[in-house]
Amino acid sequence: MQIPPPEIGAPFDPIRPLRLVILAVRRCWKRMLGFFVAAIGIALVGLYFAPREYGSDAKLFVRVGRETVGLDPTVTTAGVVSLNDSRKTEMNSVLDVIATREVFERTAERVGPEVVLEQGGWSPLDPVMGVLSMATGGSGGDGEDDPELDRIALREEAVRALSKSFQVDSSEDSSVIEVSCVADSPELARTLLKAFLDSFQSVYLEMYRTNGSYEFFETQVAELRRRYERSADLLREAKDTIGAATVDGRRASLQHQIEQIEDRVLLAEVERDAEIAARDALRSALEDVLNREDSSGTGVAGVASGSPDDAADALRKQVQGLELREQELLTRFTEQHPEVIAVRDRLVGAKSLLSGSNAPGDPEAVSTDPTFQGLHLRSLERRVDREALDRRLQTLRSQLEGLQADLRTLNGREAEVNRLQGEVALLAAKYTEYSERLEQARLDRDIAAERITNVNVVQPPTFVLKPVSPRKPLVLAAAFVLGCVGAGAIGLLNLPTDRPAVASEGDESNDSEINFEPVDEKSPVGAAPPGAA
Repeated sequence: MQIPPPEIGAPFDPIRPLRLVILAVRRCWKRMLGFFVAAIGIALVGLYFAPREYGSDAKLFVRVGRETVGLDPTVTTAGVVSLNDSRKTEMNSVLDVIATREVFERTAERVGPEVVLEQGGWSPLDPVMGVLSMATGGSGGDGEDDPELDRIALREEAVRALSKSFQVDSSEDSSVIEVSCVADSPELARTLLKAFLDSFQSVYLEMYRTNGSYEFFETQVAELRRRYERSADLLREAKDTIGAATVDGRRASLQHQIEQIEDRVLLAEVERDAEIAARDALRSALEDVLNREDSSGTGVAGVASGSPDDAADALRKQVQGLELREQELLTRFTEQHPEVIAVRDRLVGAKSLLSGSNAPGDPEAVSTDPTFQGLHLRSLERRVDREALDRRLQTLRSQLEGLQADLRTLNGREAEVNRLQGEVALLAAKYTEYSERLEQARLDRDIAAERITNVNVVQPPTFVLKPVSPRKPLVLAAAFVLGCVGAGAIGLLNLPTDRPAVASEGDESNDSEINFEPVDEKSPVGAAPPGAA
């Protein structure tokens, strides 16, 4: 087969490139096919021997919960500031927390660094790393192993491996977070993802909780209770001293009693003055009667001896009446009642008059003049009333002095009582407030212990037996494309780059081959190639 070179100035032949491709395929089809088969074969061998990786997926739903709208008890003890965080800010915060190093470290501690590192399988860099480790003398660098450093290095490698095994993703306008994990087995993938979610929940709970808040409020409540009880005891002692529950009530009561007693004192003094004036008038009348009897010649000598003593009898009847009155009042009142005291005072005065004024030979007692006896009886009654009034005044003044002393004591203790009342009220309010904060802190602690958050696992870690890596269709498609491209490159590299020389007519050894010989570019156009006769 001969494909003559295009002549200079000849029109373009669209079939010529196709002829060249066919020519290249016919000349090196074995090498092209071999490359294509080798590429597919290498891909199949790689798929067969490549380590399998299995995946596990989980989904988290972030709802509006107490972590986003609530405040810690230690914050609400002072002024509360209103914060308006957007939903996007909250989702970004959750995404930032879920990918922190602390979560990976806790995951490694839960599962174990050895388990995390063994799941990586064999790597081509393992021999190189082994040689480097031997050359440097191990982890210690001085030929001696340090268990603590080895443990730290092992955990560090496990954290790096976990950070490469997990992937976290979330849509822009969604409250769902997708978490995926890749491992050497489906069981290990699910175990790692479950440990990862548990670690994230722990970190998330600690992020929204103030450490030591419950212990702080517990101490404060106990201290406030002790101070409240001490102040309440001091206030009770101060109230016992003044003898009242409240200062204002006690003062009002004392003032009312003082006003009443002062009024009674004034009335008693007026009555006493009236009694004194009446008695003086009676004495003057008695003296006039005695003087008249003396002037008439009768005098006291004309008074019959042993006649009935009507004045003494009347006085005895008055004493009996007062005794009956005293008994009657005692059935209704106590001995300290003012009426009982007044009756007793009159009774004592009457008895003293009866015992001292009725002795035999008293001219006033043996007179038989009716006028004289009436005046004498009224004089004795006035005397009894005056002595009763004197005793009542003495009692009222004594009571008034006692009430005034109580009022002075109350005024002296008023400041202390008011201070203690204010302190007790303040401590009671603080105790109530801190008790509420303590209860809130206790609820926070119990909620954290029960692992209750606003991030819910809507899809637990899955268990999928189908490996996610290597991806066979993708690898085979890449091998197919590579084989086709490589085979085409081999054909293009074997295309003739010089002008072909026309074979001689007598040469019939192989019609399917074309002999290409270099052409001297300096020879004139249309000249015959060398060797053509």
